[in-house]
Amino acid sequence: MNRKIFNVYLAKLDAPNSEAHARLELPASPWELHDTMDKVQLQENEELYLEIDDYYAFEYLAPHLGELDISLNELNDLAARLSTLDEIQGIAFEGMFSMDVQKKVNANGGIITVQDTPEQVKRRMDSVQEAMNFIVCEYRIIRNQA
Repeated sequence: MNRKIFNVYLAKLDAPNSEAHARLELPASPWELHDTMDKVQLQENEELYLEIDDYYAFEYLAPHLGELDISLNELNDLAARLSTLDEIQGIAFEGMFSMDVQKKVNANGGIITVQDTPEQVKRRMDSVQEAMNFIVCEYRIIRNQA
């Protein structure tokens, strides 16, 4: 988990600018998540304010994740999946994601719906992995024939 995907600001929903806040880079380990939540000092019946400050190499996800009702754990899981992509897979993922967004824009007459984003990301991650496996397999076949 060396590659950071998102930088988030966390605080209490009813007091987002209070002293009890924290910044966290995702993906984060369970211990980092726990320590961060201790800094926020969230009490029972209080809700978490979560804002993504930086998307790093995944800035194109900002319009789709910015207003998404997603938990810290779900966002961390997404960041963990995205962090496994190498440079080529990242380019492929961005292209496939952009194609999906364009299909939604054409079909809906507007931007992709927030509800579609998490499932769409998972689908595209699986598609990128399948495509990369196919390319590696083809490369091995060609290399062995030479």
